[in-house]
Amino acid sequence: MSSVEESTWSSAFRAARTGSGTADILWLGDSISELNAKEVPLPWQVGELLSARSESVQYRSVSTDPYARSLRVEGSALPDDEAGLGGRSAVLGPGQSAAFEASGEAMTVLWTRRPGGGTFEVVWGGEVLGTISTDGQRAYSRLTFLRRSAGTGTEAITLTARAGDVVVEGIYLHNANSTSGVRVWPAVRSGNRSSDFVANPGWALGAVDSIRPDLVVIATGTNDDSYPEEVEQLVRSVRGVMADVTVALWLPPLTTRFTRARAAAGREVADRLGLDLIDTAAALGRLPTIDGVHPSAVTSALAAGHVASVLGGDELEPAGTLVAQVVAGLAGGQVWEPGQGSVSVESVLGMSVLSGRDHKADAEIAWGFASPSMAEMYLDMPGASLFLGPGGDDRVDTFLSRSDRARLSVNGGSGQVDLARLCVTPSTGASTPTSGALLWVRDGAAGAELMVSFPDGTAVVLAGTTSTDAVRADRSGRLRWWRPKRRRLGNQD
Repeated sequence: MSSVEESTWSSAFRAARTGSGTADILWLGDSISELNAKEVPLPWQVGELLSARSESVQYRSVSTDPYARSLRVEGSALPDDEAGLGGRSAVLGPGQSAAFEASGEAMTVLWTRRPGGGTFEVVWGGEVLGTISTDGQRAYSRLTFLRRSAGTGTEAITLTARAGDVVVEGIYLHNANSTSGVRVWPAVRSGNRSSDFVANPGWALGAVDSIRPDLVVIATGTNDDSYPEEVEQLVRSVRGVMADVTVALWLPPLTTRFTRARAAAGREVADRLGLDLIDTAAALGRLPTIDGVHPSAVTSALAAGHVASVLGGDELEPAGTLVAQVVAGLAGGQVWEPGQGSVSVESVLGMSVLSGRDHKADAEIAWGFASPSMAEMYLDMPGASLFLGPGGDDRVDTFLSRSDRARLSVNGGSGQVDLARLCVTPSTGASTPTSGALLWVRDGAAGAELMVSFPDGTAVVLAGTTSTDAVRADRSGRLRWWRPKRRRLGNQD
């Protein structure tokens, strides 16, 4: 089970969704969170979902690591014990720079303060945004917020050392979240262990102190030698810097390295230390990998959808998030673009998905079909499913699935069925059902009766007739009037 209790994170997220504040997540992870420089890192995907896809670009490290989403760096990497966020930063000598082209309204520059540190200049699109001095008592992940005077278009960003050596960790590009919205800060690197974040305070603890996040997600464990002990030590170190911060433990999909036993150990640690739990291992189980350990693109997308649905709580639509992520995370399938829209055919985990967009540039799908096993696994709905949405930037919000002959589930029974002026909903007090209400016709004492049965077992007569005629589908699928040869009370047709 996954749970994120009412906390500073919950209130911050509500404020972020309403535009009245920011919600900052510090994500501590390894290669499961960021596999390489080409794939979109999992924390970025979580941030995009939580922010309703208002961000297309987020954090970029200043690093010479070929696996990192980084600026182009002329300087050199630092040893681990001097490195910054996630174990990545670079030292720039006088005249050396780090450069990148990006859009946005503002940026936050992360840098390391140290005795004798030099100064560096920040330029965006030819505009000098500021000069930063890094001299002083050693401290990691210091923050300097800089805003452009005008425009948000894509232009060159350069960080150039002007006097002495400077250590720069990265930049966070702000798109509509300078003063409100969700921001995810990824302290991730391939090979990271939980114990590394404790041994090297610049990797995350400095950011806890400077960012003062509303939520710290611990997404390590794949490389740990002693997972429970290392995670517990990391949690205590984080709380030692910020005692009241909400800490969540993420258990990723199962692999040959992150096993069921390791996931069980994580649940025990979360329970004992009072951590919020994001149990993707239990929710999604074992998903495709590229080598038995590292997730495929679709696995990262599904995992991000699950994380976002847990962190978002009632603010998000979990089923719609997962389905949208399935489609968004696919690559290499067949895509047709008739007119302005598009139709995609994909094979997800060996299970078919057919989906369409009203416009090929839409962020969300307007409709889709999933195979029975796909629908059962991710929507908890039996049978092949049809999912529908308004398209554009709005998520899928309606799900239909045929559970067996003449039975149709709508939204897994959690929604409602509307027939003209007739509205059918589950009865008051019913527990969360697994299938929707069932409409059927029976031979009643006074003739044919239109019935509705609810998942909790209750049934109601909606209408009766003076004849025994009933509506039934013939072999061609057409609806026809049918008169039974004899009465049979309780017969469902």
